[in-house]
Amino acid sequence: MREQGAEAERSVGARALTLFGLLIGGAVAGGVMRLVVAPDSPVALGISCAMLPFALVSGLGLWLSTALWLGLARLIGSVFVSRWRAPWGRGKRFVPPGSALVLVTCVAYSIAGATAVAVVSSEARLVPTLALFGSGGLAYGVLAWRLARLGFLSLSEDA
Repeated sequence: MREQGAEAERSVGARALTLFGLLIGGAVAGGVMRLVVAPDSPVALGISCAMLPFALVSGLGLWLSTALWLGLARLIGSVFVSRWRAPWGRGKRFVPPGSALVLVTCVAYSIAGATAVAVVSSEARLVPTLALFGSGGLAYGVLAWRLARLGFLSLSEDA
């Protein structure tokens, strides 16, 4: 039976809905940002709608691969140091380290997307586009990072 409260493992359904919501919400947010800077550019629409979902998927992959390497280094270190302990307790939710990489990739993809939109669209100006897309990517990245820290984006034994 699962624990109730802050330390309980998130259900697979809650994690799937969170991921789906972030992917769809990122595409919608990108489309709305594109409407502000380049409303008549179909290429800008494609770039804007794809940048945040791609950033999320890339950030999750980078986060989990980094956590794997950190865990492997810790395991190898435990061979030489006998005081190694697991980073999670019994019945507690385990969130792998490095979840801030999701935030970093969202901001980086947003800046790259803003630059691409400003280049392909005659309507968009670089500085306002960078400001809007950078702010949107930061807000989206913070949301994704917080959800990751709360266990809504992490893998578990039943995934």
